[in-house]
Amino acid sequence: MKVIRSKTIGYCSGVKNTIKIAYDLISKKDNCYVIGDIVHNKEVVNDLKSKGLKPIDDNVKDSIALVRTHGIGESKLNKYKEKNIKIIDGTCPLVKRSHNIVKKIDTNTLVLIIGSKNHSEVLALQDIYDKNNNKIETFVISSEKDIENIPIKDRYLLICQTTADVNLVRTLKDIIIKKFKNVEFINTICNEPKKRIDDLDYLFDKVEAIFVVGGFKSANTKLIYDYIKSKGITAHLIENKNQITKDMLNYKVVGLTSGASTSDKVIDEIQKELENA
Repeated sequence: MKVIRSKTIGYCSGVKNTIKIAYDLISKKDNCYVIGDIVHNKEVVNDLKSKGLKPIDDNVKDSIALVRTHGIGESKLNKYKEKNIKIIDGTCPLVKRSHNIVKKIDTNTLVLIIGSKNHSEVLALQDIYDKNNNKIETFVISSEKDIENIPIKDRYLLICQTTADVNLVRTLKDIIIKKFKNVEFINTICNEPKKRIDDLDYLFDKVEAIFVVGGFKSANTKLIYDYIKSKGITAHLIENKNQITKDMLNYKVVGLTSGASTSDKVIDEIQKELENA
């Protein structure tokens, strides 16, 4: 089987930086912990765990903990600091930018967040406090239906989960701006998913199917997978080579792409497995 790789594949710069911090940390220190899944990729999480980066729990104190790429809320962060846990910040710079934007607003402004309600990035954005230690009010919008329940406020700040769907954001933003006054929109979407999607177009007339490698919980991986399917192209979403089944091997030429938290090692293993089929 012939495999054609997408031009943009593997870790994005933010994930690459956090993963490097993690491996450097476990090479120098014992009893290192991570707060939440470092990325939404089971292969990466398991590899780091096997090398000594353990998930933190309530009993840990007097240690070192790495903040995941998606960030963490301030109240949770403070609880770890109270236990004399040294915090190493692995938050993606773009996610950190969103935190800083929210932290600077005044108390009369409601922060509207377009994103998935249970995503760790969005949960962290809902746990930010101003300079007077007042929790900043937020409201999460995942669909058009949620707009009906937005509270009436004097002013609104509209931001997005960094991996939110660009088309969904555009649609919801237009509706919100028409319905409410004094809405300030700041685009906090990461360009990485769009770049990966745009780079796929040249593959469509060259392949019979495209393999998307990434975590099943990864928002940016799902965007890529859904985009391929929307174009009428067969797509297979897998996390590792062991998930390749016989019915996925009935092609002569396939494409290969990945989410932003997929390692080169896993991608190479899958490519080799496909080429040898």
